[in-house]
Amino acid sequence: MQRTPLSVLDNRAVTLPHPLPHGVRGIELVVVSSIFLALAVLAVGARLYRRIYIRRWLGADDALISIALVCVCVCARVAACLLLRAVS
Repeated sequence: MQRTPLSVLDNRAVTLPHPLPHGVRGIELVVVSSIFLALAVLAVGARLYRRIYIRRWLGADDALISIALVCVCVCARVAACLLLRAVS
């Protein structure tokens, strides 16, 4: 088995251009945060659906998780607006 010379490997290196100045990746951060926020909303929604329609009972933990989800949504929206305003 032959080894590939390092000079050949160096020529294969690909550098991707940064679409934003100074390597700022604000849009990518907003997209990834939005995906995880959507997953959190789905998880809490499934939990509340199960508690309301199947068990017919909500507890204090369900109220607290709903309040926390609303706070996270508001914070994510504010952060996305500030980040996108700083990038543009």
